[in-house]
Order: sequence, then C-alpha cells, then structure tokens
Amino acid sequence: MDHILSRVVLFAFDRHHYEDQDYHGHKDKFMELRSQLESKALVVQVLCNADAADFMSSEFQLEGVKAIILTDPRMTKYPAIAPIIVKLVAWVRAGGTLIMSSLFSTMVEPINFEKFIRNAWGLPWKYVDYSEHLCIPNLGHPERYWEGPYAIKPYKMMAAFLEDVDMEDRVFVREDDETDDKAAAVILKPFGEGRLGWIGDVNNEVGSMQVLLAMCRL
Repeated sequence: MDHILSRVVLFAFDRHHYEDQDYHGHKDKFMELRSQLESKALVVQVLCNADAADFMSSEFQLEGVKAIILTDPRMTKYPAIAPIIVKLVAWVRAGGTLIMSSLFSTMVEPINFEKFIRNAWGLPWKYVDYSEHLCIPNLGHPERYWEGPYAIKPYKMMAAFLEDVDMEDRVFVREDDETDDKAAAVILKPFGEGRLGWIGDVNNEVGSMQVLLAMCRL
C-alpha cells in the first residue's frame, strides 16, 4: 500500500498579506510556516470564502485532515463567513483540531477576536496584550509537549497573550507573571471530541513551530 501523507489545511483568505513581500515581512513568515508543515504533511491551502464553504461541506475532503489552521483574522470580521464558522465548530466538536496561528494572532483586532471566541465557541478568553516574554510550559497540561519526542523547552517569544483561559488548557505561559491567572501565549483546549488551539507567537520562533507540529500530531 502506498504511504499516504497526513493533510493539514490552511485557511488563508487575506491573500495580499501572503503575496506582497513588502507587507511587514508577512510573506516570509507565512512561507516559513508552510514549509515547516510541508516537511511533515500534505498542505492544502483554501483561499476564499466559497472554497472554504465547499471544503467544509465535503466529507471526502475532510477525511484524514490532521488540523485546520486559521492563518489570518478575516474570519472574525465578516458576517458572510458565519455559515463556515458554524461548520468549523461542528467539525471540531466531532473530533477535529482547529488552530489559530500565524497572521491570525499577529493581526486580529482584540474586540473582533473576543466576539469570535465568545459567539462561535462560547469561551470567555480575553486579549491581554502584545509583548515579549520568556514563556514556560504549564506542567498541568495533559499533552505534555515538554517531554517525549517534542521536548519543547522554555523560550522567549513576542506574542499576543490571552487570559480567562482554564489553567489546564494553557500550554505556555509568561514566566514573569506572578498572578494566579497567568497570561497564556499557547493554548490547546478540548472542545467536544476535538481540540481548539491558539499560538500567539508572531515571529515563528523555533519553539512555536515545534508546538504547531505537535498540536497537529505530525
């Protein structure tokens, strides 16, 4: 039997961010993320609302997908995308993995993010700030990425941090946060039978690329 590569799907709707080399270096960051994923999986890129609607309606296309990654925040802005969000939520609840990463966390407006995460996912997550910190693993997270094949160590990242996240869902938190509600840069939450993830790093640090691959189980 031929070896079949795992598949990862990128929802990348704001194409000018990825195609314009002068747009704050975003093209390089996106291509680096894609290259890392292509070393482990077949990457499928979905570029517009209509294609996303078709993709989410096809059991054949969804079969064998390891994860869907939202790589930009367009999905948080436009009412016309609401039917796609409903399908994404149902897919995750049934066992899929959805990760918000790359330019999503770089460019999402806090008010839009909080509406999206509350209205679509029923979660109280709040945007804290965009800053640089040494981040350490939350030793209570069940997937334990700091052990085993990934062995991801504490690392410094410029990231969008979130709060009001259940402690057991936080993967990496600020090392210098002395409060009980430590701001999280990386989150992975069980959602129904599936998982919902957030990677706040905006610079594609090596640790964050390892976290992404681990979340996709590649």
